[in-house]
Amino acid sequence: MDNMEDENKSQVKNLSKGLLPPPFDIQLVDALPVEIVARRFPVSASEEQDWTPVVNFNLENRQVNEETHLAEVILAVKVDFPTEPRFYEISFGILGIFIYRPPYTAEMVYSYLEQGPLSILLPFARELLASLCMRIRVPLLYIPMYPIASPESQTEEQQDS
Repeated sequence: MDNMEDENKSQVKNLSKGLLPPPFDIQLVDALPVEIVARRFPVSASEEQDWTPVVNFNLENRQVNEETHLAEVILAVKVDFPTEPRFYEISFGILGIFIYRPPYTAEMVYSYLEQGPLSILLPFARELLASLCMRIRVPLLYIPMYPIASPESQTEEQQDS
């Protein structure tokens, strides 16, 4: 479980610098929920049980189609508990479909898909997570908001390192 906490800390550390807004030539076409799992388990509560969930998210399955100038990525969200038994389980993905225009190349779009879609797909994930929590009647969980950095501050940081 320490590994899961370390991953969360590194994600927050990377995002604390701010998320980049999308370049004008790469735009979101659609965001669709995929593979939704939300269920409660019949577990009796005990005092020593750690009921604090951990929300993990990753960008997965990056694909770029050079013929249609479409790219897609899945923001995978999973709510996990550090110990068993779990009170509930929530996991889902948000498929983001993007369109890009030349002069962007496939390599440039792949580079953007590494972190860029977070700033666009997090609001969709935030809303879906809150809705799923309400539907299975568990305490609401929120994905924290992250600042969107100006492109100038990101280029300054890259030059410093």
